[in-house]
Amino acid sequence: AIGYMYNWAPMHFFVERGIAEEYGLESIADIAESGAPLRIGINRSGNITSNVALAMLEEVGVTEDVISQNGGQFVRAGANEQADLIQDGRLDMITNGIFINHSSFRAVDQNSDVVLLSVPQEVIDATNAEFGTGTMVIPAGSYSNQTADVTSVALGALLVATAEMPDEVASSITSSLVQNIDEVRGVHSSMAALNPELLATTSVLEFHPGAAAVYRNAGLIN
Repeated sequence: AIGYMYNWAPMHFFVERGIAEEYGLESIADIAESGAPLRIGINRSGNITSNVALAMLEEVGVTEDVISQNGGQFVRAGANEQADLIQDGRLDMITNGIFINHSSFRAVDQNSDVVLLSVPQEVIDATNAEFGTGTMVIPAGSYSNQTADVTSVALGALLVATAEMPDEVASSITSSLVQNIDEVRGVHSSMAALNPELLATTSVLEFHPGAAAVYRNAGLIN
């Protein structure tokens, strides 16, 4: 790895408020036994958020078979497609690992009457153990009907290099990131918390020797 870029894309589980109230849905753990015929938007196959969402739902007994037996279905769609589908009444629930107040889910919050379901801690723990994800709080008030903090799984991103990359190239890239961190942060508001300390934090892959040398010289790692 060259550097850890962010850990700020928490998994969201939005459901139509009327359905949540009718079936008593406050947590994703309530879905399986509720009998709710939910049409649930899941990101497209091959997207890590799709795998994470399915794993989290399976942890609480929500499988494709259970949803089908309840009269619902999983619908594969990207974030913007999910937003359109729930606003058009063709989905009842949407899931994604996305920045808080990302434009697609902000549009859902503004144009649909939805609530954010909570996530049991045991689901967070099991998911983090399986996928190497992190934990993040979606603060109360982030969305219109959200009155309490919601803790969820958070996805991150690594800048990855092959082992064959020359040390001097990896060092040059890493040095550029550290020295121009303000410019990198300015690319998107979601990157505002990025700093050299975060770049030098990784547990999934080892740092490339060229990157490690830069972080070590900067006193960021031992």
